[in-house]
Amino acid sequence: MRSPTRTACGGQHLVLEWVRGNADRIRRLLDQPAAQYPAQRTAQGGPDDRDQAPALANPALVVTCPACGSQLHALCTSHSGTRTHSHDVHRARTAALTATG
Repeated sequence: MRSPTRTACGGQHLVLEWVRGNADRIRRLLDQPAAQYPAQRTAQGGPDDRDQAPALANPALVVTCPACGSQLHALCTSHSGTRTHSHDVHRARTAALTATG
């Protein structure tokens, strides 16, 4: 597949035709990176998960996190909720555990 070229007259039409002609291929290429990464797993699992997410052994998981809103026994997430904190919990969650105990 050749890249689009621009000429002085009608170059924009060539680019649009190239994009339209290769739209399916472009979509497949854009979908590939997302397919390479496994979906994020929840905080429910066996001993194998603790090797990958040491935070699962954190005692603060018995309280809801006031910083991100993660439920009991669930890993803390980024404030946007898109990534899990696999190695630690928010300070506010640890403080909430201290306050209850």
